[in-house]
Amino acid sequence: MTVIENDLTILRGIVNDSNTGPAGLTFEVSGNVLINGGTWNMNFANSATTLGSLKVDGGSEYKASSGLTTVTGDGSPGWGYSFLIEGGGTFEHKD
Repeated sequence: MTVIENDLTILRGIVNDSNTGPAGLTFEVSGNVLINGGTWNMNFANSATTLGSLKVDGGSEYKASSGLTTVTGDGSPGWGYSFLIEGGGTFEHKD
């Protein structure tokens, strides 16, 4: 299990999760995830992902892993939402 015990902000560039290990591994961010001008690419991961909240700004991308992505709503209450894709932002899911 990989855990970030706070917020995660991606401002530019591409962050790749290349965990190609066995299914059943988990990745967790207990706080807010903000993608503002970059990409978080989980395409290569076999892991389940748990996020406190997720905001993908315009021109940014979240590419989900093949595992389950869960947004718990436990992120900062000051954000006013748990899951938000701004105009021009992309959330790429895996069926």
